[in-house]
Parts: sequence; C-alpha cells; structure tokens
Amino acid sequence: MLFCTTNRSYNVVYFERSDLRTLGIDPRNISSEDTKKLLRTALGSQVENIKTEIFPGNEGIIMFFKDSQPEYVFFQFETFEELLAASFKSPSLPSSLFYMDGKYILSVLSWDEEDLSLSLYEYGDRLDIQPDMLLFFEEHGKIIIEKDAIEKLSTDFTH
Repeated sequence: MLFCTTNRSYNVVYFERSDLRTLGIDPRNISSEDTKKLLRTALGSQVENIKTEIFPGNEGIIMFFKDSQPEYVFFQFETFEELLAASFKSPSLPSSLFYMDGKYILSVLSWDEEDLSLSLYEYGDRLDIQPDMLLFFEEHGKIIIEKDAIEKLSTDFTH
C-alpha cells in the first residue's frame, strides 16, 4: 500500500494486488463495504463522511479520498424549462425543489464544487446564501419535490 496527498486536498492510496488478496477484495467488483474496508486499512479510523473515487487496474487499485462534510448549495431558476434543462444534464445529487416568489429554488447537497454540474450554472443562478437557508425555504416556500429532485425531474420528464 502506497499513500500520498495531492495538491487538491485529496489523499491517494494505491493498493497492490497482494493487499487486495489479503483483504479478500476483488478489484473488478468493489462494494461499498469493500470501500469501507479499504479506508479503514488506509486510515485506521472513522470512515464516515469521506468522498471516494476508486480506479481498478490490472495490478491493483488507486483510491482517491477526501474527508469532507457536504453543504447545501442553492440555485435559482427563472422558468421551469430552464430547471428541466439543467436537471437533464446534471448528476443525481441529493436535492430538493422549492417555489418561492415566482422562482424555482433548487437546493443541492454537495461535497465540493466539482460535484456540481456546469449546467446548473448555465441555466440557473447560484445564490450566495448560507446553507441554513434551507430551513427558510422549507418554512416560507412551497416544497415541490422534497427528495432527489434532480433525479425525479430528469426521469419524470422526457426531453
């Protein structure tokens, strides 16, 4: 096992084939439990709230990980059509949709800026507000989709 840190605050661990065999992990089929086992091996500690990316290879795997806490990021859309266009091109991140003051407000739970699709910025405006504003939107806005809004919009509407 080889461990290092990148300049983007990610840690990188390379697990050789022998490491994986010792842990009983098949590099071609890594489960979430396998990921936790790899993180515990690398860190020897708590493995919650850690964002990971795993890249299997012929001789082992490379795992990038970063200790993080997700935060709510808010986007405002003028029209439902703009909201749909952004949803069709966005990954399915945890999200909620509100309607308030004639605008659609999408809250997205994100671990870092790179998680957010550029289409959210292209079709909507990012609101420069604190994450605790979610409570304000829940109380004063109309909740349209409480959970997995991006996924529901992109699957329930065809484009």
